[in-house]
Amino acid sequence: MKIRKLQIGAYGRFRDLDLTFEGQGVQMILGPNEAGKTTLLEFVRELLFGFGERTPYAFGTASGRIEGAADLALDDGRLVELRRRKGRKNTVSGRIEGGGEGAVDLDEAGFEALLGSASLNLFRSVFAFGLEELAAGEKSLADQSVKSVLFSAGASGAADPKRVLESLDADARKLYTDGSRNLVVNKLLTDLAELSKQVKGKSIRCEAYEQRRNDLRDAEAEAEALSADLLEAARDLALREKLAKAHAPWRELSLIRREREGLSAPQGFPADGLARFDAIEVEAARLAEEREKQREAAAKAERTLADVQFDPRLIERRTVVEGLYRSIEAVGQARRELPEDRRTRDAALRDAASRLAGLAPSWTLEDLRGFRPTAERKDRFDRLVAERDRREKALGELASRRDDLRGDLDEKAAELAALGEPADVAPWAALLLEADEYTKNVQDCDRRRAEHRKLQREADDLLPRLAPPLASPTLRAVQLPAPPREAVARFKLDLQKIDQRVEAAESGLRKDEAELAALEREVAALSRRDGDLPSRDLLDEMRRGRDAGWDLVRRKFAEQQDVEAEIRDWLADHAAEAVPDLIDAFPAMVRETDRYADELFRHSSAVAKLEQLHALRDRIRRDREALDDLQADADATLGRWRDLWADCGFVPLAPEAMEGWLDRLEALRGVQARLAENEQEGRLVREAIDAYERRLAELTGREGPGPRLLAEARERERTIRETERSRADLQAACVRLRKKAEDADAEIAARRADEAEWDARRIDLLRELDLPESWDVSLLGRVLQGLAETTLELKKADDREARIAAHEARLAEFEPRVRTLVEELAPDLIDAAPEQAAAALHARLTDSVQARERRANLEKNRADALAEAALRDDRLTRLQADRDALLAAAGAETADAFRAVAERAARIVDLENQARDRGREFDRLREPEPLDAFVARLESADAPGLEADRAGADARHKQLQARKSEADQKVGSCRQLLSEYEKGGGDAAEIQEKVSARRAELAAIVDRYVPLVFAQHLLKQAIARFEQGSRPEMLRETSRIFETMTGGRYVRVERPDDDEAPLQVRRVDDEVLEPHQLSAGTREQLYLAVRLAYVLHYCGRAESLPIVMDDVLANFDDDRSRRTLRALGEISGKVQVLFLTCHPHVVELGREVFPLLRPISLSPAGKPAEPAPEAGAGAAGEGPPRAGKGRRHRTLLDLSPSN
Repeated sequence: MKIRKLQIGAYGRFRDLDLTFEGQGVQMILGPNEAGKTTLLEFVRELLFGFGERTPYAFGTASGRIEGAADLALDDGRLVELRRRKGRKNTVSGRIEGGGEGAVDLDEAGFEALLGSASLNLFRSVFAFGLEELAAGEKSLADQSVKSVLFSAGASGAADPKRVLESLDADARKLYTDGSRNLVVNKLLTDLAELSKQVKGKSIRCEAYEQRRNDLRDAEAEAEALSADLLEAARDLALREKLAKAHAPWRELSLIRREREGLSAPQGFPADGLARFDAIEVEAARLAEEREKQREAAAKAERTLADVQFDPRLIERRTVVEGLYRSIEAVGQARRELPEDRRTRDAALRDAASRLAGLAPSWTLEDLRGFRPTAERKDRFDRLVAERDRREKALGELASRRDDLRGDLDEKAAELAALGEPADVAPWAALLLEADEYTKNVQDCDRRRAEHRKLQREADDLLPRLAPPLASPTLRAVQLPAPPREAVARFKLDLQKIDQRVEAAESGLRKDEAELAALEREVAALSRRDGDLPSRDLLDEMRRGRDAGWDLVRRKFAEQQDVEAEIRDWLADHAAEAVPDLIDAFPAMVRETDRYADELFRHSSAVAKLEQLHALRDRIRRDREALDDLQADADATLGRWRDLWADCGFVPLAPEAMEGWLDRLEALRGVQARLAENEQEGRLVREAIDAYERRLAELTGREGPGPRLLAEARERERTIRETERSRADLQAACVRLRKKAEDADAEIAARRADEAEWDARRIDLLRELDLPESWDVSLLGRVLQGLAETTLELKKADDREARIAAHEARLAEFEPRVRTLVEELAPDLIDAAPEQAAAALHARLTDSVQARERRANLEKNRADALAEAALRDDRLTRLQADRDALLAAAGAETADAFRAVAERAARIVDLENQARDRGREFDRLREPEPLDAFVARLESADAPGLEADRAGADARHKQLQARKSEADQKVGSCRQLLSEYEKGGGDAAEIQEKVSARRAELAAIVDRYVPLVFAQHLLKQAIARFEQGSRPEMLRETSRIFETMTGGRYVRVERPDDDEAPLQVRRVDDEVLEPHQLSAGTREQLYLAVRLAYVLHYCGRAESLPIVMDDVLANFDDDRSRRTLRALGEISGKVQVLFLTCHPHVVELGREVFPLLRPISLSPAGKPAEPAPEAGAGAAGEGPPRAGKGRRHRTLLDLSPSN
């Protein structure tokens, strides 16, 4: 599979981006950090295998509409249009073309079928990797075995299967190993064995119990045998199902192969030969038709040329004719404007003479033409006028300002006199400095009064809450010698503990009494049903008597001891009166003991109830005694509690209540202390307030409330200060105004002194202009203005005179030139007006030029048509050569014979594609069964037989399942019966519960242990299958790639004799090295060669996927990078290679290796990709064209040398 085109609708930073990948070689994408290389890589991954539900690339406008499309080329030549969007269902759509059945719609299931066994994890671990994975892989080469290296290349990147197996084995060994005593499973098995012994020892034995044990062993053995049979039947059923499913694909594959063997085509005959032959036929017909059209066009142009005529003389004099034609308008304008210009000139001259006579009677117009005031004189005049205006304006402003200043000075002096003599503000200021303290004291006094009232209310509220235990509480209660809080808390805790113990004892006693009543009723009912119940104590006593009798028998008859006295005592205690002899009495004793034991076993449940009744009565008696002791402890503790409060003169409440009473007493004590403190501080504040108010009364001379006196003092102090500030301001203002008035008088005098110098300069200017010295500047200005206006009128007359001369000259030149040209080129126009004759000549010139251009176009069209006809003749010749070559390749002389050969060749290609597809399907159904044995069984069977075998295996499997279920039920029943026997005594039942608990723990741990062992087994099988079928091929590919990458320095990658040892590489000098003896860069190349070898191995057996590399050459020098790129170029002939990098020098190395390389450049801002410029190309070249409205289109032309 190769990506031909990517369309990113919305993903990460990309919007509406199109990328086209052309060619078969290494394709480089260059971009600095943050340019979007990783985003592009993730888009390819998720487009092929699905957008994640929570992808980190859904931000900005992409959030909620992640989508994309791609044009894919499959290995069999079919084309796929894929569209995918982010969602939960119906996320894939598209079409498949070129499969022989026309275009087929594509959905998600269909695309997954195209991908085959590929998955997202496989793509991430095998086809897409970067520098980190490469570095980790080279480090692992020294530690991993041959099997691990080759298998891990396709399993999970740098993962070591050996380490995975070791980890699984270590986890399993933490749970169980043979011979261990400390591991959890071993401990549980030991506990179960010991508990089983205890159950056996505690349980009552009989023949029925042993029979149940034998039944259980037989049932378990039968179930185990059926389990093994069932497992074998399941394996047989799985194999037969695979055979039944694979039979039809195998037959189809065989038929396809036989048909392929029966077809042949000429050696080297192209697969698309028929399409090319048909295209040549169609193209030849089209070229022949176009050639005839071109020849007809040439003949038509030849006929039209004979009718085209023109005058070459007009074209030779074209410049003169066009010049005269352009002058027609100007000549006409001159004829129209000449009379008016003459009238305007005369009027302007008369007006200028009249004006000059009024301004300077002695001047003539020539004098006026010679009068040209210089710029320097104009500037001097302008300065004189400006200086005069500024001086007069300044004098007026200075006089007005001086008068205003003197008026303001008189007003300020009057205001200052009205203020009177100054007053002393110091006593008032000194007193008011203490005003803030006085105000604070007044506020503090008010606050303390409020605080006193509040505290008094709190005390009044607390006193009633001290009763009880006080009868009539007063403030003297704060002096009571109350005990400390810790003592009260300790008594509270002690009494609570006693109460809890009493409550618990009473509750337990009530429950035991209720249980006793129920048990007495149950025992009474059993006694009525069964009579007197046997006693376990009596049985033990009888067993002791039996054992003593056996001891006497042994000692008397075996050891020949004299034990007659002991025998008489034993007979007296244990033998019946009718049996006076030990020989008879002992067997009777044994039988009686066994009978009593059997009786006890038959009534074991009732005996257990009776024993439980006796034990419960004893427990109730002990509980009542303990309850009485607790009541005595409670009474003693209450006595000590009352003694603790004896000095207070009252009987205390419960400790819980007295804790709150102590809190209230402490609160009352706090309130009383705060009242005393508040009264003391209040007296001090009041004294300070009274002293300050007396000082206020003395200074103001009045009596009254302190705040009012303080306000009067502040007002008086403010008035004094404002008066003094006003006095100072007025004095400063008078000084300032007097100074300004004096300055104004001095400036007026200076301005008047400058007037004489200005008048001298005025007289000098009038003398230079030869004008009367008595003129002032105003009169001089008016005269100069009049002279300037008169000069303008005179200039208008002179301008008209120049226009008149130009008109007359143009007319004098135009008419002779027209007449001469008419006499030479068009005598028929000799009598026409000059302007009309020039226009007619220009019209004839235009017709001649158009006729000449038409003739040239016709000649060019004729030549082009003849050239196109010749070109098509040449193309027809080449097409005929191609057609002859195809016929020769097919060994045919006619088109029909050629089509027959081409159809056979196309059928061969189609059959080979079908064989590959059926072979893949067959391998998928067969694996992991061995190929040869599987095929042998298929060849010796037919479909009905295989289906019958499968049905028989299925029936046997179901039958064994039913028998296994019955056996399991039988095992359960046997265990249940045995469990009932084993629960004969109370101790045995408890032990049995422990056994069940241990078995439950063991089952939970076994659930963890079995998957670990099973996973080891499956992984070992997978490694073995891969080792058997793929290792030789992968070693050959790895050797070839590694030799290319190292420039022939290392010629082969080999396996050592020990599969657990690491890989070996053979140098060109025949020295064998291991990975740890290689440099880091060479190890990276070796790991990369192994990875690429697995890619080729995978793509040879399934649909290929593109390889995506991210800066894997970053640690290589230039020579090593070049050799590695050459190896990638060879790989790219079979598998598409996309190479991402942020290093421009790597791209330059790529251009050295691949001369036609044109990488894509990504901008840091995530803008559309653009082709990087060629090395040495200028920056002003045109960019690639835009593809479609609103969509950016770029092309990748990263080609390998093989292209």
